[in-house]
Amino acid sequence: MIPATADVPPDTEENREICRKYCTICPTYKANHLEQHEPDVLFCTRGRSSCPDKKEVRCFCLGCELFLKYHLRLAYYCTKGR
Repeated sequence: MIPATADVPPDTEENREICRKYCTICPTYKANHLEQHEPDVLFCTRGRSSCPDKKEVRCFCLGCELFLKYHLRLAYYCTKGR
């Protein structure tokens, strides 16, 4: 059963590595060159990207290991934040 409130993934190097497997190949990440803006990964914890004029293309959040492990409920963390 999914809890009523989602946990926030801790900002650890292990979670950043997991995030890099998904975010860096995400069409939204690539289209907006989010690697050039802070935060560059782990948006579900660190907040949305500082990239101006972000466009949502497609999202890989729903398939991310962190999304499943921490029962996250949203998507497009890089453009919308938490």
